[in-house]
Amino acid sequence: MMEKKPQARERLIEWYLPLICQMADEYDGGEIPAEDLIQEGNIGLLLAMDTLDTFDSPAACQAHLLNCVNQAMEMPSTQMRRRKRVMRGL
Repeated sequence: MMEKKPQARERLIEWYLPLICQMADEYDGGEIPAEDLIQEGNIGLLLAMDTLDTFDSPAACQAHLLNCVNQAMEMPSTQMRRRKRVMRGL
């Protein structure tokens, strides 16, 4: 769906960028720079857009987009915590 409408895709990216920036600022992990979290969030958003045509309502689309952004931003923190646990165990 989004591949056929590049203007809609661009508009969604522009619309979600301030929200992604806000989420990164509020994601006070401290170990991962906000710029990196913003990049991860943008990647999550782009990946989520590829599956929007599977949802029936705008609310479901928005929930899916936000969930994918959140998961993408959470992954680096999770990986960092795992590495620390492994390093402490050595």
